[in-house]
Amino acid sequence: MKFRRMTYQISQLKDEISSKDQAIQKEKGDFNKHQADNKQLDSEIKQKEEHINSLDQMIKAQEADIGRLKYVITEAEAEKQKQRKDYEMVINERDILGTQLIKREEELSLLYEKIKIQQSTLKKGEIYYEKRKQDIDALKHQIAEIKKEIIVAQNETACIVDLKKEIYMIQKELLEQQQKEKILTQELEKPMNVHRWRKLECTEPEVYEKIQKIQSLEKRLIAKTEEVHEK
Repeated sequence: MKFRRMTYQISQLKDEISSKDQAIQKEKGDFNKHQADNKQLDSEIKQKEEHINSLDQMIKAQEADIGRLKYVITEAEAEKQKQRKDYEMVINERDILGTQLIKREEELSLLYEKIKIQQSTLKKGEIYYEKRKQDIDALKHQIAEIKKEIIVAQNETACIVDLKKEIYMIQKELLEQQQKEKILTQELEKPMNVHRWRKLECTEPEVYEKIQKIQSLEKRLIAKTEEVHEK
C-alpha cells in the first residue's frame, strides 16, 4: 500500500513536473517573446527619441527663424510708417506747390493782359506821335515856304502896294499856321497820355530823348517865327 501510494504520488509528482515543465517552457517562450518585443520597443524608443531630438532641433531652428522674422517684420513696419509719413509729406508739398502754381499762373495771365494793354497803348501813342510829327513837318515846310515868299516879296520893291497886300495875306496865313503850330506844340508839350512818355522814358530812353529834342526845336522854331513876324 505504501508502495502503491508512493508510486501514485510519484506519478502525480511526475505529472506536476511535466505540467510545470510545460509551464516553464511556456514561460520561457513568453519571456523570449517579451525580450524580443522589448528589444523592438527599445529600438523604436531610440528611433522615437532620435526623431524627437531632430524635431526639437527643428523647433529650435524654427523658433530662431520666427524671432528673426519678427525682427524683420518690426523693421518693415517701422520702415512702412516712415514711408507713410514721407508720402504724406510729399502729398502736402504737392498740394502746396499746386496752389502756388495756380497762383503763379493767375499772376502770369494778369501780367500778360497788362503787357497786351501796354503794347496796345504804346502802339497808339506811336501812331499819334507819328501823325503829330508829320503835321509838324508839314507846318515847318509851310513856314519855310512862307518865309521864302516873304523874302521874295521884300525884294520886290516895285509893286509896294500889291506886295503889302500879299504880305498882309501871307502874314495872315502865317498867323493861322503859327496858331496851328502852337496848338500842336502844346499838344506835344502837354499830351493827353503823359504816362506813355513816362513809360518811354523808362523803357525806351532813346525815343524819349528824341521827343525832347523835337519839343526844344519846336520852341526855338516858334521863337524864330515870332522874330520873323516882328521884323
